[in-house]
Amino acid sequence: MAGGTCSRRSSRSASGIISVGAGEEGAAREHLGPLALEFDVLKFVAKGLSNAEVGRVMELERRTVRTHLSHIYRKMGVNSHVDAV
Repeated sequence: MAGGTCSRRSSRSASGIISVGAGEEGAAREHLGPLALEFDVLKFVAKGLSNAEVGRVMELERRTVRTHLSHIYRKMGVNSHVDAV
């Protein structure tokens, strides 16, 4: 995972769940760096994927997904994915 690009992870599709193209969203994702991963994690969670499913789609460990969610919750001032989405 280290050294990978956000665009590689975000362009992956799991049974057509998401397809992120180039353009404004892709440019914003590159500019955000690590925040882009958190944004992608939150998008998948909002679509109803479990932490394990998000990990498979984004090629991350389930524990890493959980860490990203913890950071998201702290930044948003919420305690759960229901509150975050």
